[in-house]
Amino acid sequence: VNQLNGDYLTNSYYKDSKGNELVSTIDKGLVVYKKTQLKTVKLPRNFHFDNFLSLASKDKKTILAGNYHGDVIQIKNDAFMVNNFNKVTSLRIRKIIVSGKEVFTFSDQGIFKNYIHPVLNPQNGTNYVAKAAISYSDSIILVGMYSGLLKLNTHTKKLSNLEPKNLRITAMAKANENFIYLGSNDGLYKYDVKQNKYASLKNTHPLLSDRVTALCITKDNLTWVGTANSIIVLKNDKFFAQININSTSRSIIASKLGNIWIATPQGVNKINYSINPKFLKYTVQNISAKDGLSSNEVQELLYKNDKIYA
Repeated sequence: VNQLNGDYLTNSYYKDSKGNELVSTIDKGLVVYKKTQLKTVKLPRNFHFDNFLSLASKDKKTILAGNYHGDVIQIKNDAFMVNNFNKVTSLRIRKIIVSGKEVFTFSDQGIFKNYIHPVLNPQNGTNYVAKAAISYSDSIILVGMYSGLLKLNTHTKKLSNLEPKNLRITAMAKANENFIYLGSNDGLYKYDVKQNKYASLKNTHPLLSDRVTALCITKDNLTWVGTANSIIVLKNDKFFAQININSTSRSIIASKLGNIWIATPQGVNKINYSINPKFLKYTVQNISAKDGLSSNEVQELLYKNDKIYA
């Protein structure tokens, strides 16, 4: 059963010959969900580790994808290349960030530059195990850990500790040059980069005391917070809307203004929305294996060249 929902009262449903779905509503007129065109990126027959966890864009034509086995594949047009690590065990590539001409990967084995050069703890020479990471500027990457937050200078390759030293960070998003949002097992936080201080936003809504699984900031200054079964939308750090998606958000990205895409264990949810002064108007469309996805288990999404990669 396909999942369609929104802030409307349903009257009837129809699916046309082209796969478009039409919902007749009592209060919002006719809502149309157009069939999404999907294309599978072909992998070589001898490459079997096709369970991917992370995605990144290297340049206008190149996509990087990290899997559960310590490989980062590079796809450019029809060319395919595998970048291997000096693996001790199979490891999950949790995040890939391209900074200038260098590729930084964040995995269970540590932080690496260009796949083979570890970025180590400056105090004891050990590896850091990263949970999340975001690009803060041309020279700074902020890294979320099992316990704490790090700053990585991509020019000097030096790491330094930041104030949330005991916070288990599960998700991150940059609001502006001054603030980033941090998701944790016990809710949502806002971190002041300039002051090196952070504050809890858990009192904003009861669900923001739950584990935060994904974060996204859109150009209209809305904060999208993923939890176990819902998306909480904040406007100026105050509750604005709750969207029930009945699945865990693993990744949230924005494409064009008014479009949000969410990776879940049940496929991809596309949210079309518009802002009224007092409420959010939205529709939710689920895209799953029956629509052409290779699997319903989607870990991360990437928007590039007007296309969504999953």
